Amino acid sequence: MATTAVDICNRALLKLGAEPITALSDSTPRARYCNELYDATKQRLLQEHPWNFAKTLVTLAVRTDAPDWKWTYWYDLPADFLNLREIDGFQIGDWEILGTTIACDQDESIKLAYTANVTEDRFTPLFEEYLALTLASELCLKLEDSASKADGLAAAAEMAGRKAKGRNALDNPPIQMSESIWITARA
Repeated sequence: MATTAVDICNRALLKLGAEPITALSDSTPRARYCNELYDATKQRLLQEHPWNFAKTLVTLAVRTDAPDWKWTYWYDLPADFLNLREIDGFQIGDWEILGTTIACDQDESIKLAYTANVTEDRFTPLFEEYLALTLASELCLKLEDSASKADGLAAAAEMAGRKAKGRNALDNPPIQMSESIWITARA
C-alpha cells in the first residue's frame, strides 16, 4: 500500500501521542492543522536538498511569444517545478528564471533537470520519517503549545534529515574531480 499525506500526518500525530485522522478535510483541529501545514512543509523539505526520488528530467519547448526585453525566448516551467538543478548545455548567466518561465537566447527546445513536487509514493522511508518528525515539531506548537517538546522533535527531525540526506548522497555516482590548474602548474 502506498504512503499518503494522511499516513505521514498520522505518523506525526502518533509522535505527539494524538489521535489519528481519517482525512485532511476532517473537522477536527488535528486535521485542520495537518491540512494547513502539510503541503508547505513537504515542499520546503523537498527544496532544501537534491533528493534523488524528486529529480525529474524534461524537455521544454520554446513559447511562441517573446519576453519584452533582455532575453529573446522563454519556456514554461512544469507545474510541479520546485528547484532548478541543471539545464543541459547552459552555463551560469545563459538563462534566468522569471516567475514560472525560464528566459534565454536559445530558440530550440531545452533539456532541464529539476526537483519536482512529487507525490508520496516516490518518497523513501528515510524521507518519510524526516517529514513526519518535522511535521510533528510544527504540529506540537499548535496542538500542545509545548516549546520544549517541539524543540526535542525538531532535533529528532534534524537528525532524521541528516540520515536521509546521507543515504541519498550514497545513491549517487561519485563526482569526478578535474585537476586544478593550481595543482598541474607545479608539475
